[in-house]
Amino acid sequence: MFLSMCRLAPASDVTLAWDPSPSGSVAGYKLYMGNTSGVYQTSVFVGNHTWYQWTGLSADPHYFVVTAIDAYGNESSFSNEVSINTTPSKASPSVFLLPRFQAGQHSFLSDENTWTGIALTNTGLGSADLTFTALDSEGNALAGPQIVNPATLRIYGGNQLARLDTEIFGNGILQSDPNSWIRVESSGPGISGFYLMFNDDVTLMDGSYFSSLPLAEFVLTDIEDTGSTRISVANDNSVNATVDFELVTAGGSVLKSVSRNIKARGSMAADLFGDLFIEATPDPTNYVRAYSNPAVHAFELMLQETDSIAILAGQQAGAGSPVLFSPQYVADETYRTSLSIINLDPRAGSVRLRLRGDDGSQIGTVRTAALEPNGKLYIEDQGFFQASQSSGGYVEIASDGIKLTGSVLFGDIRRRAFLSALPLVSSLQTSAVFSHVASNDLYFTGIAIVNPNATEASVELQVYSDEGNRIDSTRIRIPAGQRRCRLLTEFLPAMAGISQLKGYIRLNSDIPVASFCMFGTHSLSMLSAIPGQAPP
Repeated sequence: MFLSMCRLAPASDVTLAWDPSPSGSVAGYKLYMGNTSGVYQTSVFVGNHTWYQWTGLSADPHYFVVTAIDAYGNESSFSNEVSINTTPSKASPSVFLLPRFQAGQHSFLSDENTWTGIALTNTGLGSADLTFTALDSEGNALAGPQIVNPATLRIYGGNQLARLDTEIFGNGILQSDPNSWIRVESSGPGISGFYLMFNDDVTLMDGSYFSSLPLAEFVLTDIEDTGSTRISVANDNSVNATVDFELVTAGGSVLKSVSRNIKARGSMAADLFGDLFIEATPDPTNYVRAYSNPAVHAFELMLQETDSIAILAGQQAGAGSPVLFSPQYVADETYRTSLSIINLDPRAGSVRLRLRGDDGSQIGTVRTAALEPNGKLYIEDQGFFQASQSSGGYVEIASDGIKLTGSVLFGDIRRRAFLSALPLVSSLQTSAVFSHVASNDLYFTGIAIVNPNATEASVELQVYSDEGNRIDSTRIRIPAGQRRCRLLTEFLPAMAGISQLKGYIRLNSDIPVASFCMFGTHSLSMLSAIPGQAPP
């Protein structure tokens, strides 16, 4: 236990940080906050998060006490150093954006009964008020019978919130503008989450993490050639945005370009070849590069003819990494995988690709390929690494110095049952949050963890209820270069036979790893993959 005191200026923000307890049985921490009148706030934080921020505190002496707690809620003291940082309070809410690619009977899919599900986790200690606002393409708040807009929900520290768009705004949202988008504003830090689009018939589903970073220059890495590619761009600014879109070839040349104006707080939803590049032919070796002033938020949806979908967020063109990982790659009689790798640099380069099995062994041959300036490498040959077309694991992608970004799409070999997409991993994480759990007789949750390092990784998986109670946990040792890809019930056998349709998962590792979460039906009528999110 430690006790710290500080005297604050009026309306200060306080960030309190401490080192983890050395005890291996620690399940979390309990924080007490008080002033000369006594303790007035008690907060419990589960997991290894070792900081918290209070905002707008009064100019009084404040006391902070932290204790370690075990899985049963027992408290214990521990020797520690605390750091306190105070800054003048300012309004700095977290803001997230997500598209509504469909809206009930206005869906562009053949199945009209499609929904947007939103899952959020509060990894902070205090509660946060979430304000949901649905806006149309002109920037106006959606209104009408049976619509509550904006809507406010509270999420407490350590809790999870999962809602359909109709549960948030009311059933009237189904009759609204299909080009609308949703803005989520949180009164406090610590919020992360993602959204899923799915249908009543349990035949299609995919989603992406929320967009919190507006992009002035971005790429949409994939193009669907057997169905359609639909994009959604939201302008969360008080002024109009001008977005210049370029259709770029594998060789890096601009095939076509078009400019669109998006109104303040408005959005644009468009078919890539039906509305933007009208005379062009869909080609999966191409990609889209865009420049926006001011910065905007972008997503793309790939739709196969059978209504299988894959969703990706726009990726920052000014970022990238010389090393990428695809944490999933399967090529056999049932599954297919395609890779899109974009050269973000204005100079030519080369990439080396290596497929590794779950045990870390190399599968097939190491492949090298050239990339033109701003070019794209598209790999759909299921025998790319070995001719047998029966391989699975993860892919290492390393360049000669050029910065890369990209994505992986995986689905069934006949392109009829399911499709899902993930951005290629450019940075490894020691901590990740998956903001939803779906595990019962119909649905499964799967987790893949890749350790590309030269040393063993010790990874802890923790499953929490929507009220923040830890349901189960396990520690996994992943040797250097290996991957573990299993159902949640295989990682945690005690959860087999239990219906768990709420809650979230936390991953903590002693060294950085790559991870993602899969949701689907046991019959594989649909599948969605979501990358792990670093806790805010």
